[in-house]
Formats: sequence, structure tokens, C-alpha cells
Amino acid sequence: MTDQYGRGRQSSRALAATVAVLAGLVTGPSAYAAVPGVLNPTPTPAVQATPAVQATSSPFDQRIVKPTGLTTSSLHRGVMWVISGNHLFAIKTSGHLAASYTLSGPAPVDLEALAMTKDDQGHPVLLLGDIGDQHLSRSKGVWLYMVREPERLGNGTLRPQRYKLGYPDGPQNARTLLVDPSDQRVYVVSMSATGGNVYALPAALGLGMTNALTKVNPVHFVSQDGVFLPDGRVILRGKNQAHLLSGIGGKRLAFLRLPRAADGPLAVAQGGGSILVTGTAPKSRLWELRLSKLPAAAPTPGPSGRLNTTPAPMSATGPLSGRAVGMGALAGLLAIAILGGVLHLRRRSGARPAQHPPG
Repeated sequence: MTDQYGRGRQSSRALAATVAVLAGLVTGPSAYAAVPGVLNPTPTPAVQATPAVQATSSPFDQRIVKPTGLTTSSLHRGVMWVISGNHLFAIKTSGHLAASYTLSGPAPVDLEALAMTKDDQGHPVLLLGDIGDQHLSRSKGVWLYMVREPERLGNGTLRPQRYKLGYPDGPQNARTLLVDPSDQRVYVVSMSATGGNVYALPAALGLGMTNALTKVNPVHFVSQDGVFLPDGRVILRGKNQAHLLSGIGGKRLAFLRLPRAADGPLAVAQGGGSILVTGTAPKSRLWELRLSKLPAAAPTPGPSGRLNTTPAPMSATGPLSGRAVGMGALAGLLAIAILGGVLHLRRRSGARPAQHPPG
């Protein structure tokens, strides 16, 4: 027969089991599992590939000292945009200079990446990533400059909007800025001696606030630049080779060997059948890498959402993600369970029968 003391012990064991289950939900493996649709940290077999490479341009103008960003023009046929220092240059694919611009407003700290997107009206917009932080000293955040692509090429000054970005895990060094062509979502890939992480920008960016980046998943190699292909595949470039992925959340399909001098930024060529790569030395040039014979795979879609410059109703550090909300709810359940168990045991203790000395 089970007495009140036995029932109390059973209640304590049930409470402990409940707490353990809830604690497992909050802190267990599911809390750290890879997010679906992101880079798989498990290495996958990949083929070695050497794309057909052809130098397509003459050496750059001497004012382009060290290219750190490259992207293809959306408005001007045969034109590429290049970052060198704090200047933005338009060059023809032949290598000849077409335009030169300076940026008004606060000077960037370390411009390291360039990409093209569209605003809400469909106008092409240049994204300049002031995301370099070699000494990991930018604890207050980094910056994204946005400016509409000039409709007419010439020399002058551009007035970009500047958006502050904050990492969830402290300062990071980065050189890679990616735009998913399917939904215009923007990603940053950090770099360190052992690899880095993929971070997603919010779907809406606000001025006068810190726009919180969302940490997506680790990358187990050093990414110095990268680009989405039109079909959703992704290329992330290392020192002397690049990694072809089936998508921002896909598996590695191939290692691409690059020319030794092509150690600079890359971009998709107009038409999408090849990529253009440049070097980082003065008087560098463009190399074209044909992609027609590389492995293909169905892309893995990343988070949806278009880049929107209209501030969304969010706090200064950005909205809570669904995972954060879910974890908070589970933590609340855990606290309620513990409190309820303590009160239950106290009631049991108060209800014990009085002990009488043997008569």
C-alpha cells in the first residue's frame, strides 16, 4: 500500500522527470541543431574542377590600386563596378575605366565587399560592405552603404544611405557580401583562421538603429568573397580555390582551382554563364571562368524576404527570431513547472498526519 510519504516521493520523481524533459528542450541538442536551409557543417564529397580560364581585360587603370569588391552593372552593358580604397569605379570588361566616384558623408572604415540588389521600386542598388575588421575592434558594429546605380556614367560624388549592422556574437572580420537573386536576401560571411559563419541581414533595414544580423551556420573554410549564381548555386572563394555549393544552404559540389593571380573579388558575368575574377595587386585584370561543365544541383532556398529600406516595427537591436521566442516560451514553462512543484511539495508537507507517541 502506498502512503502519503510514498505519494510525495512519486510526485518528486514526476516533477524531476518533467523538469528534465523541459530542460532538455531548452538546452539539449535541438537548441543547437543546424537550421534547415543553411550550410551543412558535415563535409560532403566534392569533385576537383578546373574551369576554362581566359584573361578578358587589359590591366586596370592605375587609380585602381587594390580591388576589394566587384559586381556586375544592371544598367550598363559590358560594365563592372569595382571598389578600391574608398572609391567606386565603373570599368568596362575590357579593363578600361568608364567612371569614378567618391562617397559623401562619413568615410568608411574598411570597404571589403560589393554587391548588387534591387530596392522596393525595382531600381538597381549598389551595396558597399564596410565590414572589414582585421583586429576585431569594431565592437559598436559595421556599416552597409546603399546607393542607386547611376543611370549615366561619369565622374562625381554619390550620396549613399548608411545602415549599421551588429553581430550577435561580437566583432567579426568579413569580406563576403552575397545577395540571393530569388528573394534579394543579403548575407555576410565572416572569416577567421579556421573558417567563419554565415549571417543573414534583416529583411528590413532601419536608419538610426543597429540592424541585428542573424547567425545562420558555420563555414568550415575561409571565405574571402562569394557570389550567388542565377540558378541559386553559390561560389565562395578561398585563397587559391573556390567552393561551389548547391545553394546557401546546400552541399559542396566542387572545388574550383583559380589562377594564382586571381586572388581578388569575383562577380557573375552578364548572361550568367561565367564568373569574372580579379586580383588584388595594382594593374590587375579580369579573368573569366566558364561554368558550363560544373556540377549542377537543385538550389536549397534560404530565408525569404526582400531587402527593404523602410524601417520595420522592431527594437533597436532587431526583432526576436522564431527560435528565440520558442526558447523563451520553453524557459517559461520550465520555471512554471519548478514553481508548481515546490508549492505542491509544500502542500504535501503541510498535510502530513500528526505523529503520536505510542500509547
